[in-house]
Amino acid sequence: MRILRAIAVLAVAMLAACGGVTSNHPIGIAHGAVSDERLLGAWTLVPNDPSNGTASAFILKQGQALRALLVITGDNEWWEADIVPGKAGQYGMLNLRPILKNREPVKDGDKIDGYYPLRYTAGTDGNISLFLWSEDELRTAVRNKRIAGSETASRIVLTAEPDALDAFFATEAESLFAVPYATLTKPK
Repeated sequence: MRILRAIAVLAVAMLAACGGVTSNHPIGIAHGAVSDERLLGAWTLVPNDPSNGTASAFILKQGQALRALLVITGDNEWWEADIVPGKAGQYGMLNLRPILKNREPVKDGDKIDGYYPLRYTAGTDGNISLFLWSEDELRTAVRNKRIAGSETASRIVLTAEPDALDAFFATEAESLFAVPYATLTKPK
């Protein structure tokens, strides 16, 4: 489950090894790129599940893109991912694509075609709260054709086009990405 910990650090759903949800397109960018300067800087990840341990993340701006570097405490492991922030209605979304693991391109079970989506909120204290998807709720939405996608026993792939993704999650993001996962705090 080290991958599950990495997803949180990156502000990051990296669940390739244990399944999860991916989207063929970033959520929240149908009307153009979104910038959120509050995401930039050094962070400490405090997971809701203490057994996941803490991690350090660094979110940097490279041109118009964001890049996250993370170090998982105690695992001697680090990840690098592209981050595409988005806004679906009033909801902040992070779309993550892992690109390097321990300086090597991701491969096999860690590689995805698309993005891991997360919902985030920024508190008045400067902390960033991260929310994972509710797998049962998303699976039901795909089965009922409320949003285009495909599913297997271990994975849901959202295949809707950007306009459809944004319209759907503008009203559904809070209920479908409702599982508190972690909080990013500034190091002391």
